[in-house]
Amino acid sequence: MTAFLFGSVTVSAATRNCWLGVLVVFLFCFTVFIPVSSCAAADEANDTEPRVRRVGEYVVPTNLRHVKLEAIGLVTGLDGTGSDPPPSSRRGALTAEMQARDVRDLNQILASQNTSLALVRGYLPPAVEKGEQFDIEIRVSSRSSTISLEGGWLMKSRLKEMAVLGNRIHEGHMLALAEGPVLINAMFDGKDDDVSFVRGRVLGGGVALKTFPLGLTVREGKASVQVTQLVGAAINRRFHSIHGGANKGIATPKTDEYVELRIHPRYKRNLTRYLRVIQAIPIRLSGTARIAQMQHLEGKLMTASTSNKAAIGLEALGSETSEILAKGLNATDSAVRFYSAEALAYLNDERAAAPLAEAARHKSKYRWNALTALTVMDDITAYDELSEMLHDPSAETRYGAFRALRDRNPNDPLIQSTATGNAFHCHLIATHGDPLIHFARRGRPEIVVFGNNLQLKMPLLLFAGQRLIVDGREGNTIKVTRFSSGEDDRHEYCPPNVGDVIRSIAKVGGSYPDAVGLLYNAKSEGYLDARIAFDAVAFPGIHGGPPEDVAEAGESTSPIWSLPPLFDPSPRTNRALHGEFTSTESTDEDDSRLIRPARRFFGRMFSRFRP
Repeated sequence: MTAFLFGSVTVSAATRNCWLGVLVVFLFCFTVFIPVSSCAAADEANDTEPRVRRVGEYVVPTNLRHVKLEAIGLVTGLDGTGSDPPPSSRRGALTAEMQARDVRDLNQILASQNTSLALVRGYLPPAVEKGEQFDIEIRVSSRSSTISLEGGWLMKSRLKEMAVLGNRIHEGHMLALAEGPVLINAMFDGKDDDVSFVRGRVLGGGVALKTFPLGLTVREGKASVQVTQLVGAAINRRFHSIHGGANKGIATPKTDEYVELRIHPRYKRNLTRYLRVIQAIPIRLSGTARIAQMQHLEGKLMTASTSNKAAIGLEALGSETSEILAKGLNATDSAVRFYSAEALAYLNDERAAAPLAEAARHKSKYRWNALTALTVMDDITAYDELSEMLHDPSAETRYGAFRALRDRNPNDPLIQSTATGNAFHCHLIATHGDPLIHFARRGRPEIVVFGNNLQLKMPLLLFAGQRLIVDGREGNTIKVTRFSSGEDDRHEYCPPNVGDVIRSIAKVGGSYPDAVGLLYNAKSEGYLDARIAFDAVAFPGIHGGPPEDVAEAGESTSPIWSLPPLFDPSPRTNRALHGEFTSTESTDEDDSRLIRPARRFFGRMFSRFRP
């Protein structure tokens, strides 16, 4: 038997071969697996984001909260449903306001059953500009004997910041004015609730008297003139716009702690995204570091979980990243495609239009963001996509496309406005989709008729409130009559076309609530063959909260994150009538999440679906 000496131990040939095998395996692992793991570690190290100092590390957004304004106002024009307000600090405040305006016989006016004291409230949105309009809320006091505010008109009221200390009302500066016709909640929420008759709103009735700019506040412990100058320079390298007749940067350092920030026009309708992009702007980035950063973000863009943040980062770098973002349009993941397209839209790249339109049609969670992005694009491709969406089965998509086109160009002949004076807005949209009439409940008094030459069925007799009658019992002509106490009756004659009837209502002095009420009654009594919807407005389904830097600064509850500038989100309840969220939304992957409207007065009257 062959043997040899291994150390001081004599082993057999079999044992020797066994040890040699172990040694070979060890050497294989050492030469193969260790380098592989070293490469993996190197890849992980390369995956780490290059160290880049961004604007968000030095400053946080400020002036984001809505400013609550209030007033004690007087609603007139009621039909015996008002009341004489009882003695209180509120009556005293209204009396003082009327005296300041030299109103005579004020006690007689307050005692009339055709007037009512009302609590007036509105919220100035962040970054509001002087002259900008906003909605006003109206309600009566719980101690009031007023039965209804239907048909009422809010007299001009001066809105201020208010606080009640003890039994006295303390007022701040006047920041807005409010006036206009009252649209009561019962018009939409149902007439089986008495409270809905004494609460309502004046759409676009508030007018801001002051501009409130956005700002950036330096983080604690970093305040210095050098910091604000660096932040301002970094932002202005990325963003500038025409202001005061000159092309200027949007950031203006004011102190060692504060930078004033104007809104770039492209982001006016999406402040949330604007602030995210601002915070992602690098303070300083050399050519080599810039290329490395773009390569890193490209890798992150193609992963769904990091795609959103990567797209924001690329957008913050500017238009030179367009080709990288365009690669995301061909990704297999729908989220990657959408985030890439959204960023491209804000860089005004035409390649974003088609994927954004597809998302708006079929992805409800992306719809608001997609429509908003299409709105800011100047390219004709985006216009064509929005025009096609006017024929979509979904009222939310159809109305959203209309609003986008209106914001792009209010004088666009495709969304022509019919003459209604200053009473309200009415648009007649030719469409090959099914007829649809949409009423706005926020933003501005607006009726949009989607349909070709939509007609009321004759003969007919319809009422709107106590003062408006539409009589079409004889021939093919409709007579619109409005009664006013102390004035002669006003008449207008027109064909039974819906657009002509709406124009006639405005001509005789009818208000937005009058027109809405009349068309609702026409639908309920079988004279109108069209769907009716209101507040069919998309709301943000992504970017649900503020940026982390803002949350750290205590701004996480700011309404800016829940009330976007273009499309106010609202609960899906009572959103639409007459079958709006039924089969017409069947192409939407998230249709199962939609809440069906409560079947109140109009819901029970018009609804095709069942609980």
